[in-house]
Amino acid sequence: MDDFEKELFELADAFGSDPLTEAIEQTPFIEDPVSPSFLRSVQARALAKLDAAQEQPGSIHSVKGSSSWRRVRRLKWGAAAVLLLLAVGAVGAVARSPVLAQVHKMLEFLPGFGTVVQTPDATTTSYVLKVPVAVKTSGGTIDITGAVWNPGESTLQVSGPTGTWAPRRITIIGPDGKSYVFHYENIASAGKWFGEYEYKGAIAVSSQTTNKGGSAVAKSMGWGILYPGETSAKGHLTLVKAQSAADYRALGPTVTKRGVAITAMAAKFDDTVQVTFVSPPSSLFQITDYDLVGQTNKDPAVKVTDSRAHVLPTNPIEVFGTPNEFQFQPKRATDNRFIVTVPHITEQFADTIDVDVPIPAPNQTITWNHTVSWSGFTLKLTDVSRTETNIHVGVQVVRAPFAYERLTGFGRVSEVHQPDAPMSYTIATNQQTMNLKWFALDVDAHVGRSVDIQLGEPQVVVEGPWTFSLHVG
Repeated sequence: MDDFEKELFELADAFGSDPLTEAIEQTPFIEDPVSPSFLRSVQARALAKLDAAQEQPGSIHSVKGSSSWRRVRRLKWGAAAVLLLLAVGAVGAVARSPVLAQVHKMLEFLPGFGTVVQTPDATTTSYVLKVPVAVKTSGGTIDITGAVWNPGESTLQVSGPTGTWAPRRITIIGPDGKSYVFHYENIASAGKWFGEYEYKGAIAVSSQTTNKGGSAVAKSMGWGILYPGETSAKGHLTLVKAQSAADYRALGPTVTKRGVAITAMAAKFDDTVQVTFVSPPSSLFQITDYDLVGQTNKDPAVKVTDSRAHVLPTNPIEVFGTPNEFQFQPKRATDNRFIVTVPHITEQFADTIDVDVPIPAPNQTITWNHTVSWSGFTLKLTDVSRTETNIHVGVQVVRAPFAYERLTGFGRVSEVHQPDAPMSYTIATNQQTMNLKWFALDVDAHVGRSVDIQLGEPQVVVEGPWTFSLHVG
């Protein structure tokens, strides 16, 4: 490492890695060699800009001579210089910097789980189940909707019919005949049950190597499924290498609307197309709904049309976590171009608000008109009514931060002095405005004159649309 690179990296490390990491992860990773003379030219320009930034006295937006302004200005040019080096392929030099180690990480798409994860480094390979599998057992037909083999830990996502019990374990038989017992970690049931099963330890992905980052591994493998109570393997799983990329945009068409980027990934199997929506993680919110079932919980709101403008029925896939996957069937087997439209998304924020709610006498209503601000929304809590064990609070959304946003509800409520003890509650939305209309809480019959509550996880519907042109191979 020469003096220029040493100075550059010391400067970057001094200012912290977060802003640089964010910028670097959005920059293409280019490996093509360039001429030494061109690289020297880039170095000279970057160093000149760093020197100029250090001499910058201030700007019209700061107090002259402000050290904090110079610090920001230098950081910007530091990031620019680093990105210039990356753009010309100076990988050998930068790889040793802890700040720049992020460039070796890759994104891997896990179908069935509907998520994109960041691998520890570019050499790690995950194997995934690309297509859901139905398995007939003595207890009915189960669906294995997702499977991922990772170094040190592997996971199955399984669902079963109403009226049956989720098994405590499922055994997978590898191509080498070895058995791997997956134990359940999470089970949910609302009639039909859903379960996640995990295996701790490395699984051999071929007879020659394991998935600890080896290079010569098979493209796909068949795995037998041994269900509890069965004497022989039923059905099989075919796992393939996880689709990977350095950027979300390489995984599928990406559309940005209202400041939110969404990527649509599509895969075709038999006569069905499966679409998964993913979005880069945000420190402010998480997307909890891509409008697969519609804002009124009736017909799906996501829309698919083919090249002849036929609207195709969609079928959301029920999974753990965020509903972000659905399927549809083209009218013709040769159809491969489609338009997918997402009218709305729902964002859930981490904000909380404390409200001291007055409690009227049983079967009485009081006018309150209490104004609060929450996640950019101005709310008026209009009135409070009470039965013996329930209070009902009217809500009017007075102002939204943007005209295209609606506050539809929240995900958590508790008493302020017991934030880890969720309370039972009900909410309702205005079907015309789609804003929160009222919420109701269960209270003790001997509750005092007020109850101090904390509302959390506000849920905001954002109008799009996000429109994708899909080409399914």
